[in-house]
Amino acid sequence: MSYLHTFQWKFGHIKYPSGSNPKATVSTSGCGPCSALMILENMTDQRYGMRDWINWVISTGARVNGGTGMATLSKAMAKKFGFTVSTTSDESVLKNHLKQGGMAIGNCGGSYSGWRGLFSTAGHFFTIIGITDDHYFIVLDPNWTSNKFTNSGNSLSKWRKQHAIQGEGTHVFVNATNLNADTKTRTPSYYLFSLPNQNHGNTPEEEEEEMEKVYHWTMELPDWARPAVQWALDHGICKGAAADDLDLTETQVKTLVFMYRDNERKGTLK
Repeated sequence: MSYLHTFQWKFGHIKYPSGSNPKATVSTSGCGPCSALMILENMTDQRYGMRDWINWVISTGARVNGGTGMATLSKAMAKKFGFTVSTTSDESVLKNHLKQGGMAIGNCGGSYSGWRGLFSTAGHFFTIIGITDDHYFIVLDPNWTSNKFTNSGNSLSKWRKQHAIQGEGTHVFVNATNLNADTKTRTPSYYLFSLPNQNHGNTPEEEEEEMEKVYHWTMELPDWARPAVQWALDHGICKGAAADDLDLTETQVKTLVFMYRDNERKGTLK
C-alpha cells in the first residue's frame, strides 16, 4: 500500500515564523506540521496545500519558539477532524495501536551521550504509519533524503544505516530498541491518532498479503537487500535456497539485512 509522504525541505518558500525566529520556514522548522499533515492525509480523505495547512496550524496556537507544540496541534486536529488522540512513551502500547489501524507521531530529542540521533541530531517529529509482522516500525520522516540512511561515505549516515533499514521508496524500518533510544529523552515519545473503524482502505487479507511479500529470485530484490541476501546465500544461511529460487518473505529479507549489517559493523563479514 502506498502512503503520502510530505517532505519539509520542499517548502523553504513557505514561512513558519515564531517569535524567536521570524524568518523560519517549513524547511527549517516544519517537521511537526509535516508529520501532522501525513497523519491527516493518510488516515482521511482530507487534502491541504502546504500554505493553507501552515496557516491553520499557526491559527491553533501550536507554533512556539523552538518548534511546534504537538499537544496543542493534536488537540486541534481531534476537534476539527474527529481524531481520537492519546499519548504514550511505551513501544508496546504504540505497537498495539498501530496493529489496530492507528498511526502516530514520534517525538525524538536528538543526539546524547552514546547516541548520535537516528532521525535528527536535535528535536524532531516524524510519522509512524504501521508495523511489520516482525515488529519493525514503519516511519515516514519529513526530513528524509535519499542518502540519510545509506551513505557509507558519511559517518552519521553510516551510523544510521546500522540502526535502521532503508526500505523501498522512502519507508524507513526501525526496531523497538532503536526507536526507544531515539525518543526516550522526550515525554511523551508518541502521539497516537485513531479514527472509528480505521483500516486504511484494505481488508485484513490484503494487509497481510502486502506485508508478506515474497521474493522468488534475486532480480526481484530491492537494491538495499541484495548484498545481504547474496552474503546469506554464499554462507548457506538461506537454507536450501538458490539465487534463482529464493522464496524469501519480506520479513526474512529484513532479518538477513540486519544480520549482514551487524556483521559489517563488527568487522566480521567474510
